[in-house]
Amino acid sequence: MDLADAKSPFLQAFQHTAIQMSIPSGNKDTSPRTFSIPGLYHRKLITLIKEAFESPLSSKFHFTPFKMYRAQPDGKGNEHIFSEMYDSDLLWEEHNKVQCAPTDDLTCKWEKVVATLMFRSDATHLAMFGIAKLWPIYLLFGNLSKYVQCQSDSGATKHLTYIPSLPNSLQDKLKSFHEKWETQQKEILTHCRCELMHGIWTFLLDEDFQHAYKFGIMVQCQDRIE
Repeated sequence: MDLADAKSPFLQAFQHTAIQMSIPSGNKDTSPRTFSIPGLYHRKLITLIKEAFESPLSSKFHFTPFKMYRAQPDGKGNEHIFSEMYDSDLLWEEHNKVQCAPTDDLTCKWEKVVATLMFRSDATHLAMFGIAKLWPIYLLFGNLSKYVQCQSDSGATKHLTYIPSLPNSLQDKLKSFHEKWETQQKEILTHCRCELMHGIWTFLLDEDFQHAYKFGIMVQCQDRIE
């Protein structure tokens, strides 16, 4: 099934765009050429973050990290236990950094919270949606317990994007453009897939996300507290 022909409300939430990638010619005297790869379906990271914090699911979020310890059976001190993202040393350090981070509003009095983003991709889900030529990337939040994330009906997994495959027409273009196509076809296609992934992530980490990463964004949680 072609996603462009799908009319479901789920797919209507996605934007459709093409990724531009530069491919060398295999000859130092010939400039690289830019190829357009269509078929990227995506949602903005900022939109998904706001939706997650505004949803009822946020009532189960951990906004402040903590550390857990277990008393040693032999009575020789405590053992530091790691179970979730929000009890890790890394998030503890990042949380403390964010408290001192600059904001757009110098008079900001809002509580500062780290939105912990985790990404995964699972090709086995493609058959469920009938889109064998697209590869999904999912977004999850480390603010949420892994036991909730693993519940199929929790709504914890957000669909971020569907990565397109390299179109067959690209190989025809590369064959006439790249001077080493006949001897390095496999390596050239591997390079193209790598460039496609870099292009997709450059696109997803857009200016809105980079601004939020540096200065933060204001969100209103499900309990109406900003």
